[in-house]
Amino acid sequence: MTDQIIDTSGRRDEPTTGYDADPASPSDQQHVASSSTTPAVSAERIAQRAYDIYVERGGEHGRDTDDWFRAEAELINTPS
Repeated sequence: MTDQIIDTSGRRDEPTTGYDADPASPSDQQHVASSSTTPAVSAERIAQRAYDIYVERGGEHGRDTDDWFRAEAELINTPS
């Protein structure tokens, strides 16, 4: 017989991707930059673009990290 651990705290972990949260929410105001010479891009803008990429490719789950890195690269390499 195996022991089971049951979480009775009622606490749910927050989503780690922008897909479950509102991509336009102002909850994350930090900026992301890969070097001091690269312009800063807000995490909110990256999340919105990553979500757009997710929708464009039909909403296939499991590629959120790829979507995030693609969005980040697009936004950093696009002139303002």
